[in-house]
Amino acid sequence: METELDKIKVRITQKETEIKDLWEKIRTAKENPKEEIVKELKGIKRTTGQHPGGLLITLPNTDIQKYTPLNYPADNRQAECLTTHFEYSFLSEMFLKVDMLGHDEPTILQKLFKLTGVDPEKISFRDEKVMKLFTEADTLGIPEFGTYFVKRNLLTPLKPTKFSQLVQISGFSHGTNV
Repeated sequence: METELDKIKVRITQKETEIKDLWEKIRTAKENPKEEIVKELKGIKRTTGQHPGGLLITLPNTDIQKYTPLNYPADNRQAECLTTHFEYSFLSEMFLKVDMLGHDEPTILQKLFKLTGVDPEKISFRDEKVMKLFTEADTLGIPEFGTYFVKRNLLTPLKPTKFSQLVQISGFSHGTNV
């Protein structure tokens, strides 16, 4: 009877073989890669990016390294944390993922209310001053919208004018299959 661990080992071996085969095709290609190789490589992740709020929950006394290798983010050996080497979709079959981002927002909103006297519940989704912040990509410090990636690639070219567009941008900022 095949166990879950055996299935995982088989999948890892298959992926390793696929990667080795692709690497060999690339290595042997001369000046211009063949169209088939380009199609096969399209969509492969190019970085060791990480989700800052994504946590994998394991059973007590479980050594995560039995399931996935760990690495330093962006090969920075001075980093305070380690990240899993596989993408989340591979590990999601075995572990629970908890997204911790967003849990600080109620506390932040409460502190801002105390500091400014502005009740966040009374800010209209149609407030022109608020929307202007997003249209002009002046969003430093606003969760989900303050990163350089979101400002440069989504807010600046799209110039949202409606709350519904902000919701879409927030979704797009996380990529696909998330």
